Amino acid sequence: MSIAFLVYPAEDKPGRRKNKSFDWTTNAGAYMVIDVLRRSGRDVKFCSPESAKEHDIVLVSLTSTFDVYNFIRAVGRKKSWRKRDFTVVVGGFGLQNVVPLRHYVDYAVFGRAENIITDLVKEGLRARKRSEYGRRDSPGEGGTAEGTLSL
Repeated sequence: MSIAFLVYPAEDKPGRRKNKSFDWTTNAGAYMVIDVLRRSGRDVKFCSPESAKEHDIVLVSLTSTFDVYNFIRAVGRKKSWRKRDFTVVVGGFGLQNVVPLRHYVDYAVFGRAENIITDLVKEGLRARKRSEYGRRDSPGEGGTAEGTLSL
């Protein structure tokens, strides 16, 4: 199973930051998820919107509202993102409203993703594609606000 984090070329990521790279200072949560997955024996790569189809699972980090705009701008006109064979998991501090993303993502993670990402991967997300909205609480969290929303 191939897992990759989505990154954008500098010209595709307008916004307020001068540094448009995917680095640990602006994506600390994403690197925590990468670390957890690698410690569980999973290899995590990076991909572009165009090369996402080469992976089974694509993770998207949204650190602000600008990242939501950048994500929609990068994948919104790509037919390969509307009818795709790969699973998209989105999360991060910038994830406030999943409705604008519903055509481009399969799972939205609210709260600390490093607590649940290995379980999501173990479930073999390829067998997903439920059409209804559903909520799954984080394991061991006792029904807190953290969890995933399958779209």
